[in-house]
Amino acid sequence: MAWCTLSFESKALKRPEKLELLIPQAGFKGLTKKEDYGVLVLLHGLHKDRKEWLLDSQMPFLARELPLLVVMPTCRNVFYVNTANGYAYMDYITREIPSLIREMFPVSEDPRKWTIMGESMGGYGALVCGLHHPEVFGGIAAFSPVTDAMNAASLLPDVCFEDVFGSREEADRKGYDLFRLTDRLKEAPPVRMCCGKSDFLLDMNRRFYEKIRSWQDVVYSEGEGDHDFLYWNPQIPEVLSWIMKRMEECS
Repeated sequence: MAWCTLSFESKALKRPEKLELLIPQAGFKGLTKKEDYGVLVLLHGLHKDRKEWLLDSQMPFLARELPLLVVMPTCRNVFYVNTANGYAYMDYITREIPSLIREMFPVSEDPRKWTIMGESMGGYGALVCGLHHPEVFGGIAAFSPVTDAMNAASLLPDVCFEDVFGSREEADRKGYDLFRLTDRLKEAPPVRMCCGKSDFLLDMNRRFYEKIRSWQDVVYSEGEGDHDFLYWNPQIPEVLSWIMKRMEECS
C-alpha cells in the first residue's frame, strides 16, 4: 500500500485543501490490480486533523493488504456539516471528495463499496453524512460518536455550536439532529457503532442505539475502555472484515 498527500483546490470550501490517502499497491502481499477498489473515508475527532488515523490508529497496518483506498480529510472542529457560518463541509465530504476520488483512481461506483467511518466528532460526521447520502456511502461505522450533538454543549464547552449548527430550528430543518433525522428516513445504510463503558459519551450512544435498533442492519457493541484509541483500535479489524464481506457480496 502506498501513502500520499493530495493537495488540491476545493470548490466546496473555496480554498486549498489536502487529503491523506492510503492507496492499494498491486503486487504487495499478493494484492492484485483491480478496477473497482472499495473506498473508506475516515473522519477524525475534535481538535485533530486528517493525520489522526495515520498516527494514532492501526489502520495503516491493517488496511495495507486490502483492495481498499482509504481517504482522510480534515474538518476543523465543525462536525462535517454545512455550517451556519458558511463552510460547506457536508458538500465537501459527500460530493466533492467522492467526485475527485472517482476521477483520479480506479474505484467502484457502487455505494455498497463505499464506507464512511469516524470517531467521536468524526463518528457524528460519519452518521450525519452517511444517513443523508446513502447513494454515496453504503455503510457507516461510528466509534463513540457524538450522537446527540444538539445537546453536547456542556460536554464540549470549547465548541461554538451556534456557529456550527445555528439555531435549533435551523439544525432540525437541515437534518443535523440525528435523533430527529432518523424519524424522517425511508432507508438507511448498514450501521456499526461501538462505545467504551467508561466513555463520557456512553449514555448518548446507548440512547441513539435504542432509537435505531429496529433498523434492518444495525450492530452496536460496548466493551471495557474509554474515549481513545486504546479502545477503538481493537474494533478496527472487525469493521474492516465487515467492509470486505460487503464488498465481496456485491462483486
